[in-house]
Amino acid sequence: MTLSDLERLDGPHFALFHTMRQVLEPTTIDIVGRENELELRKLITEVNNSHFVLIGDFNYPDIDWISHTVNPGATAETHRFLDCLDDNFVTQHVIEPTRYEAVLDLVMTRDPDLIGTVSVMEPLADSDHNMLTFVIHHQLEIANNVKEVREYSKANYDKIRSELADIDWDELLVGSADECWYCFKDVLLDLERRYVPLKQYTGNKRRKPIWMTWKASRLVKRKQRVFAKYKDAEHPAYKSAAKEAKRELRRSKRKFEKKLADNIKNDAKSFYAYSGSKSKSSSKIGPLKDANGNVTSTEQDMAHEFNKFFTTVFTKENLTTVPAIQQMFCQYGHLLDIHVDECCYEETRETETG
Repeated sequence: MTLSDLERLDGPHFALFHTMRQVLEPTTIDIVGRENELELRKLITEVNNSHFVLIGDFNYPDIDWISHTVNPGATAETHRFLDCLDDNFVTQHVIEPTRYEAVLDLVMTRDPDLIGTVSVMEPLADSDHNMLTFVIHHQLEIANNVKEVREYSKANYDKIRSELADIDWDELLVGSADECWYCFKDVLLDLERRYVPLKQYTGNKRRKPIWMTWKASRLVKRKQRVFAKYKDAEHPAYKSAAKEAKRELRRSKRKFEKKLADNIKNDAKSFYAYSGSKSKSSSKIGPLKDANGNVTSTEQDMAHEFNKFFTTVFTKENLTTVPAIQQMFCQYGHLLDIHVDECCYEETRETETG
């Protein structure tokens, strides 16, 4: 069975690829050849920039998916397959054996949060492979990326200065500090609304990843220029440029993530912002059910329900029976001041030194 037998199910935001049978078996190498594994790696490279789920029996028993390493004695194709997953930042979700003691049936995605719980079940009928069940977190969100922002470079600052100069601040700013601040804020926002024009901004401009260095960016552009010149992925010049770009990309990403991890105690915000940006599946709180079974979905109502739940764990003291305080001093009265002279200080030092 070759990769031409792959079944592709296209969705609005991701593609589901399903291998109908084993991609490669050692006993079928003579029939399909080694090109099947090369086509598999090309497929992974082709779809790595989009949401996808790739599932099936890939027959790579020599990969330890828990430690993400290759067992001794594995074939070169096994090493290339694991390197291909690492190069394209693909996550494999199955870690339990699916046929005897080997993990052969795999579920792979570009986004680690796209797949939920993966369960290995009993075999189906007379098959010697276990069935897999998993949850795909797929949600369609159509968002308008066009935003309106203030264009301060074209603001009428002369009019703003003129109106600010005509305001009697002593008469306007009366009351507490908060009241004065709100009055001042309303004046500024009104001037901004009238004298600073709006412009439409689309956030679809492609920028380089935050971890990519300028050296890596230049090497990627050089690789693209070489391919545009020769139009041949097997050309030695393109192979050399692609290898150099891939090496620098992996190095820059690894260096950036290591720097974030080493500095997590001093800058945890950057670490969690980066890790959160890698997730394409957003988890939201709510809706919630109150004590009467009514569903609440607004932020205010959900916050009120959380507050009611948290207050239930607080201890309610009985103020009518307050325990008496025990006398903590002996019959000689309160503790007296202790005076330490120079002699006591020297003896204490000698004791500590000894």
